[in-house]
Amino acid sequence: MPRYTSKKKAAAKRRRKTVTKSISRDKRILKNWAVRGTARDYEKVRQYAAKFEAEAPDYVHVSEIDKLKNATRRSMLEDLHGSGGDDNSFTNALAWLWSKVPGANAWKWGSQLYTNSMKGFKGDSITEQDEDYAKLTSATYRDDRPEVVEHWTRLVKYDSNYCAVWQNRDGHLYIAVRGTEMAASDLLQDVSIMMAGRVPFVKEVAEDMQRILKDVDPDVIVDAGGHSLGTTLLLQAYDTPGIKDRIRQTFLFNPAASPIAEVGTGSGNITEKYEKDNTVRYFVNLSDLVSSGLLGDEGPVNVVYRSGSPLHPMTAHSIDEWYPGTYDALDKAQLPLEKAKDEFGNDVGPMDPDDVDGDDKFFSIRFGEDGWMQAFDKMYGAGIAGPETAVSNRPVRVTPLQRATDDRIHDTGFVPEFTHLRTHDTE
Repeated sequence: MPRYTSKKKAAAKRRRKTVTKSISRDKRILKNWAVRGTARDYEKVRQYAAKFEAEAPDYVHVSEIDKLKNATRRSMLEDLHGSGGDDNSFTNALAWLWSKVPGANAWKWGSQLYTNSMKGFKGDSITEQDEDYAKLTSATYRDDRPEVVEHWTRLVKYDSNYCAVWQNRDGHLYIAVRGTEMAASDLLQDVSIMMAGRVPFVKEVAEDMQRILKDVDPDVIVDAGGHSLGTTLLLQAYDTPGIKDRIRQTFLFNPAASPIAEVGTGSGNITEKYEKDNTVRYFVNLSDLVSSGLLGDEGPVNVVYRSGSPLHPMTAHSIDEWYPGTYDALDKAQLPLEKAKDEFGNDVGPMDPDDVDGDDKFFSIRFGEDGWMQAFDKMYGAGIAGPETAVSNRPVRVTPLQRATDDRIHDTGFVPEFTHLRTHDTE
């Protein structure tokens, strides 16, 4: 016999379809919406869930209503992250609750759940400057840091364990602070972040930055950025008076934070300290476990969110996710020391300081002292003192005296040291 559906059941089925289809099932859209809710927004969610709980239809599970009655910014993200596939029970409950909210369109964040669902996922915009700084931070991790990454040159004299300084052709500087390598000290610092939200007693980066900034003229633009552990070390350096005041903008890639660190006691996540500072730019992957500690009631005012993949948490935490392509494909150069040749084709310099014997008299002429020319002639056989002079078997490279240069960093345009300049005769 044919089966019939009552008008009442048919109407209920249509209503369910209309409600559940009213919001997107794309986790990227939903998570990017949820992360922008404020503490006040989530207070409204809890109030509405409690108010309309008794009216929930059969397809809305009681357990899902309970989640909405206790919703916070973090829990909403976790519940959306876990929904999907064959189980859309949480998103069904969310869609139903929003259909009950009076004046949802007048509630800015509330209405965005609908408007965002009607658009394709675009994600947050990321600038070329953001990508450049991510590339430079990635290069700072390397044991063999390149001298050149695209249009940035590394100022080798400022290299340290955690930091590298990069300068572009306009003279602007970027101080990059790397994150965790597989070293015992780094891993211990990661544990410290997990427990306390910061790394006490580590002042290495602050000392590095003081040394760098001491050499920088006031008119030079200086930005700084870090990744993972490096974000904590960088922000701790800002506790040193004068350092942050000299930095134009700060870039925090996958900032390290812990959900169990005490907040508000002076020993919580230091990466939360600057959330309301518009000059500090956060880059957070919503699938990154290391940055999940930032997902409290409020978020940074200057932030780029990405959804990431829940199946690849380590990829979600990589610095390389913040620029297109791969590190190996970047335009970079590892420059060898340039060697001068004598007339026989032998390398004559420059020499590494370790190659020089400090007690070797060959390197001990004191130019300007009385008799220095005779000593030079005697040791190197220049022919001034007579034919009996001894001839050294070492090659000699004589460099004309030049005016001493100012080691300070100026904003007068940048010419890398390895660039060869062509000179022209003047009349």
